[in-house]
Amino acid sequence: MSLIEPGDIKHQFNSARSWMKESTTADLDISVPVAKPIDPPAETAASAIAPKLKAGLSDKLSQAVKQDKKLPKTTSSPGNSGAVAAGQYDRMIEDMIRNESQAEIIQHVIKVERTEVAALVKQVARAKGRYLATLLESSKGKSVSASSIEDLKQLRDTHEELQQGLNDLRRHIMDGTVMVEGVRN
Repeated sequence: MSLIEPGDIKHQFNSARSWMKESTTADLDISVPVAKPIDPPAETAASAIAPKLKAGLSDKLSQAVKQDKKLPKTTSSPGNSGAVAAGQYDRMIEDMIRNESQAEIIQHVIKVERTEVAALVKQVARAKGRYLATLLESSKGKSVSASSIEDLKQLRDTHEELQQGLNDLRRHIMDGTVMVEGVRN
């Protein structure tokens, strides 16, 4: 998820470059030479530095989370070299959310069996079938009652929630956060 507007790419790149100049390699645990670009397109320059910047931030954040330390406090004064740009801070928050979510998922979802996933798939299909059958049944009458509409809403919400949960589970299986017995990543 990126919160960078198309016109802000060059600004974000310059912000990242200045942050990297101010940070020492000991802070980042990476060695990244910073060179002044020769007016390359903004997308190319930003996409070239983004993985290195993200790796440095992820390492720093994961170390802070592991050591149960808070992130360094920053002030909003313009002369403070420890201040971070809003876009950079947003990426740091995104990394913290991802790391915390993965830790919680790993802690609570110990082992998933294929039969559990198959049962969830059947439940999603059953909910969809019930919703569509009720929808078609309601079309047979000349008028639709308020209770029929409420039933449809509840069945649709149930199906959508189960479908979203199944999609989330699939995403976590693919990224290796959730391990399914007999499936390797």
